[in-house]
This record gives sequence, C-alpha cells and structure tokens, in this order.
Amino acid sequence: MNTYTYNLRLAVITSLQKVDLDQKNLFSQLNASKITLQYAGDATLAANKNHKASTSEMDFKELIKKQAILNNDLSKNLVVSAAQADQYIKQSITQTALCAANVQVAANAIVRLASDMGSILSIVTAADADTDIFAEASNARKLINDTAEAAETTSQLAMNASILTSEVSSVTVFDKAKSTNTLMANIFQVISNDFDAAAQAVVADEASLAVATEKEKLAEESFKMVSAGYKAVQMAYQLTNKELNLGLSVSAITADSFTVSFNLIKNVFDPKGPSSVVSYYIILVKESNELTFTISEAEKLMLQAACKSIINVQVAPGIKDPVSKQVDFNKMPGTDKYPAYVLQDADGEEIKAGHIYVVFLLAVYTDAYKKVLNNYENFLSAPSLPFLIN
Repeated sequence: MNTYTYNLRLAVITSLQKVDLDQKNLFSQLNASKITLQYAGDATLAANKNHKASTSEMDFKELIKKQAILNNDLSKNLVVSAAQADQYIKQSITQTALCAANVQVAANAIVRLASDMGSILSIVTAADADTDIFAEASNARKLINDTAEAAETTSQLAMNASILTSEVSSVTVFDKAKSTNTLMANIFQVISNDFDAAAQAVVADEASLAVATEKEKLAEESFKMVSAGYKAVQMAYQLTNKELNLGLSVSAITADSFTVSFNLIKNVFDPKGPSSVVSYYIILVKESNELTFTISEAEKLMLQAACKSIINVQVAPGIKDPVSKQVDFNKMPGTDKYPAYVLQDADGEEIKAGHIYVVFLLAVYTDAYKKVLNNYENFLSAPSLPFLIN
C-alpha cells in the first residue's frame, strides 16, 4: 500500500473512530441521563404522593380541630353557666329559707288570730246570740279559720320549697363542668398540636416536591441536551461513514445471520460507464483485531480456495445503492443449501454467540481501472461499527 493510500485510509479510520468514540461517550451519557431522569421522575411522583397524603391528612385534622374548637367553646360556656347557676342556687336557697321563715311567722300570727276570733265568738254567743253581731262574728271566724288553714298549707309549701332548693347539687354540677372543661382543653391542645404537626409536614412535603420537580426539570433538560448531542453525533457518523466508508453498516443481527449494507464504488472517470470493481467481499473480523487488520490479510483470504472467512457479493448490472447482503452463518454462500458449513472470521475461527465483531469490505478493481489510477492496489474499507452476535 502506497503512502498516500495508507494515510488516506488511516485518516478515514481515525475520523470514524473519533466520531464513534464520541457516539459511545454520548450514548453512555444518554443512558446515565435516562436513569437520572427516571429516578428524578420517580422522586417527583413519590414527593407528589407524599404531599397529597399529608394534605389530605391535614384537611382531615383541620376538621377535627374545628370540631374541637366548637366543643372547647361549649365547655367554656358550660363552666360559666354552671358558675352562674351555682351562684343563683345559693341565693335561691337563702331567699327560699327566709321566705319559708317569714311565711311561718305569718302563719303563726294568723293561727293566733283565729284562736282570738274563737274566743270572741264565744263571748258574742253568750251575750248576743241570734243577733247581727253574732252572725258577723261567725262569718269572720269562718273566714279566719279558712285563712289559717291556707296559711298552714302555705307554710308547709314554703318549707318544702326550701328543702327542695337546698337539695339542688349546683356545686357538683359546677365541679363537673370545670373538670370537663379541663379535659376538653387538654384534648384541644393535643388536637391543635397534631394539626400543627400535619401542617408542618405539608410545608415540608411542598418544599420536597418543589426540589424534586426542579431536579426533574434539570434532568429532563440534561436528557434533551444529551439526546440532541447523541442524535447529532449519530448523524455525523452516518454522514462520515457514507462519504468516507461507502456507508458500510450491519443490521438485522440474529443468532444465525446478519445483513451487510454498503454503497457501490463509482467510476470517477466514467460514472455512466462500466463498473470499476470486479467484485466485493465481506470479511468478518474480531473487534479486538480491527486496528491491525490490513488489506494484505484481506487479499490472502480472497486468494484462498473455498475460504470460509470471506463472502463474495455478486452485484448485478444496474443495481442501485445501497447494496444489501444477508450473511448466514451455516449457509454456503451462493446456494440455498445448508451443508456442513460454518462461517469463520478472519482468523479462521467459527462465529460464536456472545462475541463482538466488525465487518470489512474488500473491493477488487478492474485491471483497466488500476491502470488509469496508476495504482494496482485494491480497496479495503474502514471497519463497520462493532456488533454483538446474540
């Protein structure tokens, strides 16, 4: 290989390797950013879930606190009412007892008056029987007796009222009201503290949600930037590979086959004329050997009879780019039969699953084209992107 061809091929390989390395680095960054974005998204979902749960709990505890406020106010009002009732009951006991005593004094006076009226009636009966005075005295005695009876009844009722009033347990009610109010105040304090804790949890969850959302946005922006960079590098590799390496690529990789695609070499002196290439060959090389594989090794494989390490690609006249060739590991090239045949790599070793390979394309120029170029070397492409046999 002359110096110009060697340097040109080296430049092509270097350019493709550089772009491929950038592509691999960005692919790693893309995967890392995907994972980061996924974790950030999960963190946002978790923070949002926690925020909703804490908000729901705070709303529930707010209802409980409102009810506790109402109950606490009622308890305070009950204490005030019980205190007033106790005060009024004490006043009622005093006044009722005083009233009963006064009624008893009045009743005693009326009874004495009734006794005096009985004596008066006896005197009138003896002195003035069957007179108007006797009739008036008899009527007065009847009235005073009725009054005395009513006074006795009133006195008894006043005493009963005094007894019943004194039996009212206002002090007990007041004490119960105060103890109930104390318990209610303690419950209200607990509920209030619980609500404050729930409110603080909501504030903390809101802050966590804001931080998680911000991280997710940053992760999303980072993913977009890396994704854009990766797509740009992919496009750069495709363009570089198309312009400098015949668009050589490998696709549809299975455990039994893969497909190689490439563009044909154009006759720069006569684009519409006959092809400048006699035949194309596909060679499978281990990834570890891609930098050391040379055109001399490729031509040696081509010259070996029945070599299983090189696949000839027949290109019919008039075919358009890109050319595709399916390579079967256990199928003899150029036939539809499956004899005892196993495809080998450039080292003569069988193709194995789990190994990483690259593909080279060897183009053999016509003698006439070599004479026009004044260069009798054939063309060996740069390696394709590495691929794994599943």
